[in-house]
Amino acid sequence: MKLLVLTLVLFARIFVGGASQYDPGVMDDTIALRQSWGEIPLDLSEFDGAVAVPECSDIGQELWCRPVGTRTWEHFIAVDCGSKTDSRESDGLSGWEWMVTKNVLIEMGHDTAVRWDCVGQSIQVECTYAPPYGTHPKIDVP
Repeated sequence: MKLLVLTLVLFARIFVGGASQYDPGVMDDTIALRQSWGEIPLDLSEFDGAVAVPECSDIGQELWCRPVGTRTWEHFIAVDCGSKTDSRESDGLSGWEWMVTKNVLIEMGHDTAVRWDCVGQSIQVECTYAPPYGTHPKIDVP
């Protein structure tokens, strides 16, 4: 069994970077919009939450993330992305440029920030697009 777990870990590429968060209600509005466009499923009950990712081509992708230093991987769906055409007043970067240059892997919904006890803070996370340590979407590891 240990060999199986080790093999699965070797094939799951894990990215480490920052995570920020949406204000309360913003992720819910984004989900409703993406569902109305048919870009994501109507039933998201299998996921622990939704996130924004840098690349728009990844909308609808499943990913697993956890705060660095924690044991539990959570199962997410990408529902939003960094725009390449907007411009932030603070630094002039587009959302995509900001995420890529600052190594922000995800922007989480407010519910996830509450669950992870990081409201109002950016944190470091680990994320992967392949189920880590097997196929169960939410699993603790030693």
